[in-house]
Amino acid sequence: MRSRRRTVIAATPALRRLAGPLLAIASVGLSLLVAEAGVRVVAPQPTIPPLYDELHGIRTNVPSVDGDHFVPATFRVRIRTSAQRFRGAENYTPTPVDGTFRVAMLGDSFTFGIGARDSETYPAALERELGGCLRAEVINAGVKATGTGDQALRYHNEVRSFSPNLVVLSVLPANDLGDVAARPLFAWTSDGGQVEPMEIDSAVRPPPSRLRAFVRGIPGYELATQRSQLLGLVRYRVSAWMSTRREAPSRNAEQNSPSAGVTRRNQLDAAASLIRGQILWLDRQVREAGGRLAVVILPWASMRDARGIVADFAGELEAFGDHAEIPTYNLARAFGETRYDPAEFFHCCRDSHPNESGYAMMAREVAAFLKRTGVVGNRCARESGE
Repeated sequence: MRSRRRTVIAATPALRRLAGPLLAIASVGLSLLVAEAGVRVVAPQPTIPPLYDELHGIRTNVPSVDGDHFVPATFRVRIRTSAQRFRGAENYTPTPVDGTFRVAMLGDSFTFGIGARDSETYPAALERELGGCLRAEVINAGVKATGTGDQALRYHNEVRSFSPNLVVLSVLPANDLGDVAARPLFAWTSDGGQVEPMEIDSAVRPPPSRLRAFVRGIPGYELATQRSQLLGLVRYRVSAWMSTRREAPSRNAEQNSPSAGVTRRNQLDAAASLIRGQILWLDRQVREAGGRLAVVILPWASMRDARGIVADFAGELEAFGDHAEIPTYNLARAFGETRYDPAEFFHCCRDSHPNESGYAMMAREVAAFLKRTGVVGNRCARESGE
């Protein structure tokens, strides 16, 4: 009895020393739970697993992702990426299996398939559409928040080694002009005849990958990104703050300029010209690897409200493709010429990406275009009636 009493008495000071830290941890945990509940009730936030990575200074996908993307009152979908950094769980052989026609799809979040399950993305639906006339294999190499420069360099760095027979570059004018203006990644040669990749330095490189790697290494972080709307709010605010800091110097200089509107127009004109140069550079790379390039200009939800260079760019790019003998399909024009309800093909309110019907429509139209032009083989061209 005395021994037990001495043990209790001896343990009491240790418990007292732990009481403070334990109480602090409990208080922080309770505060976070209350904050999480408040965000969910007052201002529900999207949650998404980390998707963005950097390889050789170029934006790419995080490998081996498997998590949920949730946007309140809009969608909840499962997102997976392979160990090869492509959308979906499938890994590909370095060369296509005999008799297989391999297509690689380059593009931004519309190609990656934000708002869609792996099987509902535009490349996945395209594979099914082409399956009637050939043994097709479509690689979804889309990366969200990228422009044509990132996508051309991703082909060179990552996609070319998989020997695609056809490369389809999906251009979204509403995004790509701004992306290329902010991150050119290419520059015109001294004679102005063509563009070449720039040396990737701190001026064009995304936020340091070391910080991202450190944060992702925190135990439970990736699960928290999918479950905590409070963390979703913090991630959104931090991302917006970092974007504002990166863009502030050029924006302030432009606003203080007596010809601010002209300056912005000049920037977009220069971006449009650079995109055309990037497409020619990509075309050379694809041809040298034994493949063929095609370009698709995608529609977007608010394109009927587009004005100025953004509205003109799609038509100009279509004409440029014809001149450069690169098969180019202006799906934006074909889509805009029809009477449609954007709500039928696009998510609304909290997200403006295509919905399942929108991605399926894009795949049908692009498959018909590829068959018409014969870039997927004569058998498919005969099936299309051309």
